[in-house]
Order: sequence, then C-alpha cells, then structure tokens
Amino acid sequence: MTLEQRIKRARISREALQNSTMRIQDKVREAKTAVEPSVMLTRPVPKSIPEVKVRPSQGMHRTITGDTTYSSSAVSSRGSGSGSSGGLGSTGIDDQRKHDLYKPAIEFAAKSIAAGNYKRAKELLSNIPESERAVKVYLLFIQLARKQSPAETPLLSEKACWECIIELQPLALEAYVHLLRLQMALPILLNTIPADCIDKPWMKSYLQGMDHFFHMRYKAALAEFRALDMKYPQNVDIKLKVALCYRWLVKRTDSCRMFAQIRRIDPYVVDDMYHYAAVLLDLEKEQEVSELSQHLLATNDKHPDTWCVLAFNWEHKGQREKALQMVNRALELRPVHSGSLQIKGFIYLSSAPLKALQFFRDAYNVEKNMATYTGLVECYMMLERYAEAISACKELRRLVPDSAHALAMLGNAMSHSRDHATHTAEEIFREALRIDPACLEASDGLCMILGSQFRNVEALELLDKQIDYNRVDEAHVKKARVYMGLEQWRQALLNYQQALL
Repeated sequence: MTLEQRIKRARISREALQNSTMRIQDKVREAKTAVEPSVMLTRPVPKSIPEVKVRPSQGMHRTITGDTTYSSSAVSSRGSGSGSSGGLGSTGIDDQRKHDLYKPAIEFAAKSIAAGNYKRAKELLSNIPESERAVKVYLLFIQLARKQSPAETPLLSEKACWECIIELQPLALEAYVHLLRLQMALPILLNTIPADCIDKPWMKSYLQGMDHFFHMRYKAALAEFRALDMKYPQNVDIKLKVALCYRWLVKRTDSCRMFAQIRRIDPYVVDDMYHYAAVLLDLEKEQEVSELSQHLLATNDKHPDTWCVLAFNWEHKGQREKALQMVNRALELRPVHSGSLQIKGFIYLSSAPLKALQFFRDAYNVEKNMATYTGLVECYMMLERYAEAISACKELRRLVPDSAHALAMLGNAMSHSRDHATHTAEEIFREALRIDPACLEASDGLCMILGSQFRNVEALELLDKQIDYNRVDEAHVKKARVYMGLEQWRQALLNYQQALL
C-alpha cells in the first residue's frame, strides 16, 4: 500500500469517528431533554441569580445573596443544620426562569444604579411584570429606594419588597429581620413562617431576640441570643448579636471577648466590626484597632463597616481630616448607614456641635441605639440646650428603664441645668450605681457633685468603693484630685506617683 493510500484511509477513519461522536452527542442531548422536572431541580444555580451558600462550619447558617455590594441588600436564611430544604426550594427554578427571561434588563438596571442613573434603572425595573419579578429584582428595588432622595416616591416601598421576597423565599431570615426593623408587628411576622417548617422554633427565638434588640430591650435580647449561642456555638450571626447586646449594656470586656471569638471562627467577617473597634478603643487597645482596620481593608473595601473602622483609627490618632475621608467613603457605599452617621457626628462634636447634631439626628432616623442617644445628648450639652438634653435622656430612660448608663446621662444633664436642683442629679447618680456599681459615668458624676460641695471625705469613700471598677491609674488620679481639694498634698503626690507606675 502506497503512502497516499494510507493517508486517504486514515482520513476516512477520522471522518467516521467524528460522525459517530456527533451521533452520540445528539443521543445525550435527547436524553437530557427527556429528564423529569423533579430531577432537573438538582442542577447548579447560575451565579447571576440569588444562590444558596451553606457554611457547615457555622451550624445553622444559610445565606441567599443577590449581586449586591453590601450585606443589607442580601437575604439570609439560616438553617438549623437539620436537613431542611430551605433556600431556593421549589421556587428556585421558577426564580431562575424569571431571571433568565429578563436577564438583560436586570443586569442593565443594576449597572444603572451603580452608575447613579436611577431614573433609567426605575424605567427598566418597572417594565418587568409583577408576575415575572424574581428575588434579584426586588433587591434592586430596595437599592433604588435607598439611593433615591426622600422627595422621590419609590416604585415599591422597602417593606413591600421584603414581603415579596418572603413570598418567593419563605425561609429568607434576613427579610424577616428587615421587616422587624421597619416596625412590622412580631406576631404577624411569626405567622408568616410556614407552619410545617422544621426550622420554625429557632427562627422564632431569633426573631424574638431581634424584636427585643430593635426596641432596645437589650437584657431580654441577650437572654434569647445567649440561649441560641449555646445551641449553635459556631454561628457568627448569633455571636454578633450577643456582642452588640453586651456593648449597649456597657459590658465592654464581655463584648470584646465575644468579638474576639467571632474573629477566631471567621476572620473575614466585616459586618458590625466598627462596634468592635469602638469597644477596643474604650479599652485602650489602639494597636488592635490599627491591625483590625488593615485586615478589613484587605478583606472587603466595598463594605461601609471597613471604612468606619478606618475612620475610628484615624480619628483616634488625631487625623481628623483623614477620618472624615474614611467616613465619607462609607456613606458613599451606604448613604443611610447608622454607624457612619454616628462616627461623623462624633468627629464634628468638639469643633462644630451644631453640624454634629444634624448627623446624629439622621442616625436617629435610621436606628435608635445607645450611641445615637449619647451623641444627641452630648450635642445638646455642648450647645447648652439642657432642656432638650434632658428630654432626650428621658426618652432613652423610657426605652431602657434598667440601664445605669441612661440614668447617668440624665443625671449629668440635670447637674448642668439651672432648672433642676443638684440633689436631684445626686439621687439619680446613686440610683444608677445601685443598678450597676461599675457604671463609671455615674460614679464620676456623683464624685463631681460631692467635690463641688466640698464633701471630699464622701468622695474618697465613693472612690474606694469604685476602685475595682476603674483602671488603676485613673482611680489614683481621681483620688489625687480629691486630696488636692482637701489640701493633703502628700497624699495627692503619692496617688499621682501610683498612677505613673
């Protein structure tokens, strides 16, 4: 056989093999199209639509996210690890079909929102029929509602969007949480959870805890979240709530310990880390704040909490302009971020209290918590608007009647007001110390009143009782000042020397 004949035969064999391969591929495609719909439910979900991310290491944690840049535009559903379907379930395929059908419009709307062209995004989203709107569409509606000016009327309110998401994803826990934040009644919300859902018991406990938290009932919230934390010790979300409850109850050491546990379990958590930075600064752990800020910047520079931590870091170093740049970046990412508004208020507090007041009022409209009220009261005090400071303190007192810190704020405001007798403020400070003997604000306020009335012996007795709750150097400095008032110079000098050791 010649060489030309061999080449010709090889070509024929190759063509035959290609034809056979094509026939086999056709058979495979035909077989795939004949698969029953229930089997097709197992196919992977494209990344362009909300997907279920299960983090087994954290126990009950299942998250559904859209293509968003920060967590408040995500929908979370945290399962108990008991094998419940949750997540997309039977609505996932329908949600995917809706997404695929209007994929170009959805993607263009998302890009328009990112570019600030809200009018175009509004037109694109409004053209999608209500029956064809997937979870991603409602997440974009929420982004659009948050970025539009208050004067503009949104196509759908944020509350309506979260309700629609729950209809599509009945176990999307973050949707329930946002509805609680938007003042939906807890009983109504709990009735929305499917009755046959095996995750309903822990979801009910979690939402009860969140309801207490949003209404500033921090002790009740702490009890709920600690019980859940014992059942699910590796769950970061629950530990975050425990840490925040400790912070607002002014238990800084416990809060710091819980945040440290969170960082050990998942060092890539960014949510609420600016609270951790605030606690670290309260405990004078400046180096840890610097390290935290650098790690968060490397982890996620698209999250406002990262820039809040950087703002704390620069502000503590005295770099006010850099701190403002950081917090402005956070507000660009999320214009209604409560923490960013609070931090900006505190940065302006000493130099421009009237400007700071506006930021605290904006934060108040987003979220009421201890930091918001503290900022408002301090602004009013700086502006010598004592009546308004007392009014804000009384409002806080009604919300958290068992808070020593709230009482101490009220006592401080009254001690500066000419309309209230000094003995009234003294009684309030003593009541705060009965609630929490470790309340430094109350002990400092009471000590100041005693010193102003030359009751220095009583002031020394008070400081001796508070010695276990103060830092050693601070305690000695306070005692030294009292001894100076008594003109006992030797004792004052000894205490100053002790403070320096």
